[in-house]
Amino acid sequence: MKKSPSGNRIENRLKSELQENILRNICNNSKSDYSSLSQSLGKDRITILQSIKSLIKNAFVVEENISPHHKKSKRIFQPTVKGICYSIAYLDASIDDMIKLFGDQGELAKYREFVTGVSDYRARVEFMRNCAKLMLELGLFDETGKSKVTSGKELFKIGLASSLVSLSSERNFDASKFFKNQSPDALKKILTKSELKEIKNYLTELKGNIDEIMSGLVRQLD
Repeated sequence: MKKSPSGNRIENRLKSELQENILRNICNNSKSDYSSLSQSLGKDRITILQSIKSLIKNAFVVEENISPHHKKSKRIFQPTVKGICYSIAYLDASIDDMIKLFGDQGELAKYREFVTGVSDYRARVEFMRNCAKLMLELGLFDETGKSKVTSGKELFKIGLASSLVSLSSERNFDASKFFKNQSPDALKKILTKSELKEIKNYLTELKGNIDEIMSGLVRQLD
């Protein structure tokens, strides 16, 4: 499994808490505008405007007419795929709500059958958050905030593997829940046998590294 080139990583977090609160509000409200944001966040229009400009410039949100065919209609803000990914990764956004916002766009949406098939909700959330973080870390968006992933499977494989690794560190995690119900069948539809084997080899290698670390630690303590 390919490792992420560190040279492609970007600074992930937004510059201010207000920007994050604005993005969170926009993702939760399909008709957010200056007035509703000002009222919800208790900030004046000028302060909201300054933060919104930065969010638009960095392709987290877009401003558009509520009625596309009427230029003088009310202006509202909508999250881009990049903005939605940020909300999933860092703002504790509802995974189910964000999947609905994705619609049929974005790489994460292509794996809806598998994601929604994971019966353990915590595991499903962990998978989505890891994939979203990975997309942000690698800067996998164009200047408009749309996904420019060319290898959706690679993203999926790394997201799945990193999720399993993260979840396995939790004391009460039940690995069997991650693949209950239709999840294994859905996974087989997405990845080939060789790709599944690649994930297995990755986890096996990781386990070997952990075993070596444990052995070294034990030797130091003896």
